Amino acid sequence: MSRKLENVIRDHSPGAEETIELQPLTKIHLYAMGGGGLITYVYIFSALAFFVLLIACMNYMNLSTAMSVKRSREVGVRSTMGANRSHLIQQFLGESVILAAFALGLSLPLVHLLLPTFNSLIGIQLHMEYSPILIILIIAITLVMGLLSGSYPAFVLSSQFCL
Repeated sequence: MSRKLENVIRDHSPGAEETIELQPLTKIHLYAMGGGGLITYVYIFSALAFFVLLIACMNYMNLSTAMSVKRSREVGVRSTMGANRSHLIQQFLGESVILAAFALGLSLPLVHLLLPTFNSLIGIQLHMEYSPILIILIIAITLVMGLLSGSYPAFVLSSQFCL
């Protein structure tokens, strides 16, 4: 269709330098014709959110490892009572996933509460729409972040006491 439109322009205006570009209807909202559409904001904010989550995971790992001195007595008692390394790993990973789920449960109401203030601050009207895919994605990210942030403390603490 683009070639046909170019031929029409060339036939009716022989010296014209204007061109017509077609864009799929599904890409009109996020992709501007000359570039620099809203998709760049989506990429920037997604990268920023990823780095914030990564820093939060590293912070949790660091705090959990620092608290290992206080938890060493608990781990020692559990290992002498018969808990093997896999039980300890499951406990620590389970705790971190439960903590991530608790954080998700706190964050969603906070997003709804603070979204009007954020909208007035940035001058754009954003809103949350929960589709089944988004809910699955949020749950998957919560599980992955919980497992990722709890993996290092779980493996380090369990290796210290279980041989």
